[in-house]
Amino acid sequence: MRFLSVEQTLIDIIEWIYHLRNEVVGDPNAKVILHGLGYGGTLAIWARQRFPNLIDGAYGSAASVIAKVNFFEYGEDMGNTIRTFGHDDCFGVIWRGFRTAENLVDAGLYDHISEMFQSFEAQIFGQATYDAVAQMCAELEADPAETALEVLANFFGRRYAAVDCVPYDFEAQVEGGLNEDVDFPTNAEFGIRQRLYQLCTEFGWFLTSSTGDSPFGTRITYRYFLETCRAVFGDWMTEDIVYEGVRLTNLHFGADDPRVTNVVFVNAEFDPTRLLSITNYTNTFANAFVIDRAVVALDWMTPTDNDPEAMQRIQREIEFYINLWVTDGFGPRSD
Repeated sequence: MRFLSVEQTLIDIIEWIYHLRNEVVGDPNAKVILHGLGYGGTLAIWARQRFPNLIDGAYGSAASVIAKVNFFEYGEDMGNTIRTFGHDDCFGVIWRGFRTAENLVDAGLYDHISEMFQSFEAQIFGQATYDAVAQMCAELEADPAETALEVLANFFGRRYAAVDCVPYDFEAQVEGGLNEDVDFPTNAEFGIRQRLYQLCTEFGWFLTSSTGDSPFGTRITYRYFLETCRAVFGDWMTEDIVYEGVRLTNLHFGADDPRVTNVVFVNAEFDPTRLLSITNYTNTFANAFVIDRAVVALDWMTPTDNDPEAMQRIQREIEFYINLWVTDGFGPRSD
């Protein structure tokens, strides 16, 4: 694991590009445009930043480029999204439900909570569209249960009706990252241990809920994730290691001031990860766009006539910039 880093990944990308140019395409000067979604977008942007002589342009969809240990804004922003596409009553149900659960835990009634929820992982935002958020709120508000906690328990019970029990305590969270076998399914298929290692050593991006402005309670602090890092990788993984890794990542790549050309950032207006990305940026042959009223950035999907006008406009802009990159600034405007 000690060899797993962003820098090594970027070198691997460059080696792959060299192979494609010389062994597959047969043109060592072939133009290269990178694109990625999420972390893939992060790598695309940083690869262009690191190797502008080898990569002609890059665009990232929801590309997080700002490392941050305590990403408390995530829960707050999700709360604002609930208020926007649902309303205050929906926000209130979730807020009261989580606070009630915390009070019961304080009173030593954890078993009662576990029985109600069957230890379900709270994935309220598994469906990332504003219609899904509105539907969720309608479902929560229509529940006749007497308490907000019962409403939440019923909601999760319906979502996980086919599952007897879903363990999601600290031990279950840690267990997913403990297996060191690279062929183990969680590593080979999902990269669970690899992803956690980079979060602990380079990125942070810990989704906390501790400020009181989030509807999801106040118990999930950054220290929970620091303890997870230590439990999985050992006592050497201290708080100082995590914070220093985040500091160095921002130092190496510039965080919100990347000073990179020939890139495009695309984010969704209601995706909280936009707060770790760039939403306002101008440089040579570079720009940033935000898709209005979108919860996820779907700019990477095949354009259709049914796409919202905001999406179509941004996709035309992306095409325009790619034309610039592959023609060294002499491409025609696509619209």
